Amino acid sequence: VLEPGGFVANVSGLVAELPTAGLVAYSAAKAGVSAGYRALARELRRRGLSAIDLRPPHTETALAARALSGQPPTLPVGLSPQDVARRIVEAIEADERDVPGSAFS
Repeated sequence: VLEPGGFVANVSGLVAELPTAGLVAYSAAKAGVSAGYRALARELRRRGLSAIDLRPPHTETALAARALSGQPPTLPVGLSPQDVARRIVEAIEADERDVPGSAFS
C-alpha cells in the first residue's frame, strides 16, 4: 500500500545490539526483528521504499518497572521519550536506514 518514496520504521531497542542477562528471550527477539528489518530494507529498496531500524537505549517510559514475571532488571536512567522521538524524526528526515543505540546519545 506504500507509494515509492514511502518508508516503514521499526524501533527494536539497544538490546538488539547488547543482549542483556535476565532478558535472554527479549534480547533474542529484538535482535531477530532488527536483522529482519535490515533484510527488508534491501527488498523494499527495489520498490523505491525505505525501511529504518532504530535501536534507542533505555527510554524512561516506566515500562521497564513492570516485569512480566519476577523482578524487573535494574537499568540506568534512560533517555527522555521526547529526545528519542526527536532523534527518530531526524533519522526519517535524513533518510537514514540504520540508527544504532550510539546515535541516540
